[in-house]
Amino acid sequence: MQSVTVPALDHDAMMEKRFGQKVSPEGRLERRIVANLIAHMEAKGWKVYAVDDDDEATLVQDGKAAMELIFNLDDALLTFVNADDDTHGVRLVLGNGIDMISDWGFSEGDPDGFRAAMQAFNTEDFA
Repeated sequence: MQSVTVPALDHDAMMEKRFGQKVSPEGRLERRIVANLIAHMEAKGWKVYAVDDDDEATLVQDGKAAMELIFNLDDALLTFVNADDDTHGVRLVLGNGIDMISDWGFSEGDPDGFRAAMQAFNTEDFA
């Protein structure tokens, strides 16, 4: 899979303007991983649906909106939905670099193909 362009995040611009804090190399790696995960899953028929911070889930319209929320948290559950309204979540733990995808849920037997889609994604392809 070829790497996609990582969207410029408003959150990152705000952090640099207000605090002089630039995105670290590990942060850039994690942004690349998430942008490419979203593109990979969309190619497999899964659209971003929500970001959950363990208190509440926020519905999102696209990958950039999801990333704005994700990169303002320490960890998040990124939920995907397919055309049949099946949903599955991917746990992201920020600060873990290449190991930031810590877990994902799927149905036994993988009837909707989510597990197969996730297993086909390799974070090391974007390091």
